[in-house]
Amino acid sequence: MKLCTFLLPPELRPRWCEIAERILAENAILQFANQIGSNFLINPFTQGWRVNMNSDALPDSLERMMKTAEKYGATFVPLKITQVVRKRMPYWFHWVNKPQLVSQYYDKWGRCQQLNHGIKYVGQMLEHATKGRRMNCKNRITCKCLACYRDRQEGCENPAQCRRNAGLKLDNITPEWDPRKHEDDPEDTDGNEPEPPGGEYTRAWNPHSATPSWPIQLVRIFTTPDTQNSRRRAAGATRRGDVELYTDGSCLDNGTDDARCGSGIWYGPDDPRNRALRVVLPAQSNNVGELVAVLVA
Repeated sequence: MKLCTFLLPPELRPRWCEIAERILAENAILQFANQIGSNFLINPFTQGWRVNMNSDALPDSLERMMKTAEKYGATFVPLKITQVVRKRMPYWFHWVNKPQLVSQYYDKWGRCQQLNHGIKYVGQMLEHATKGRRMNCKNRITCKCLACYRDRQEGCENPAQCRRNAGLKLDNITPEWDPRKHEDDPEDTDGNEPEPPGGEYTRAWNPHSATPSWPIQLVRIFTTPDTQNSRRRAAGATRRGDVELYTDGSCLDNGTDDARCGSGIWYGPDDPRNRALRVVLPAQSNNVGELVAVLVA
């Protein structure tokens, strides 16, 4: 339960989660902390750094939480990537950096971006890299535009060069996660599409409500039920009585961009649990229709 709470998005997390993140960062394995400092280690599940489980300063409760995460395979799994999530990802030790970094974290400009500009997230690095273009900067060390003036006030020695390096820092991220390679997402709709006459089907689910808005929502916990629990569940199913039902999916224009699929669940003639479902997901196929039927059933 503690781990599940820790993996909630910010608006749902209790205060202790923020404190726990700071404690975990302070107890990071030194090879990570020495490169950028603990203030830029945001969350071990959305960044590629590890906690020192042998640290005497790590509270027992957090040690148990991290061991539970390891036991049950808590892993960053990007099922759906949005532009919002790309920009909210922690920049340093980005989970999907290229194998060979284009620009090192601990170079002169990396230290400036951390200590003078306080950059922690990809969106902040992107804003820094594009600041000059948006404010008519001459991109010279002698430039006196407002953006360069403000950066110098923050302690930046050469704002133009620092911004050019920020672009190289973003090149460390794989293209799928680089926000410069993607257009901003259109405004979300409420998903209230009109149903066809007759109401012969219901909507399987609203994909917009499941769209992640924070990287932490892309962390998944995988479990393998033990034999004893499996036996208990099997015994319970036997006592309650088995249920037999049938599921299927179908698709019009399968394999094309115009594909539209649906799902069916059938218990028997005139059974009120029988359902016909409309599938509203970005990718549609006969396989998707079949899987949705199984999941809903």
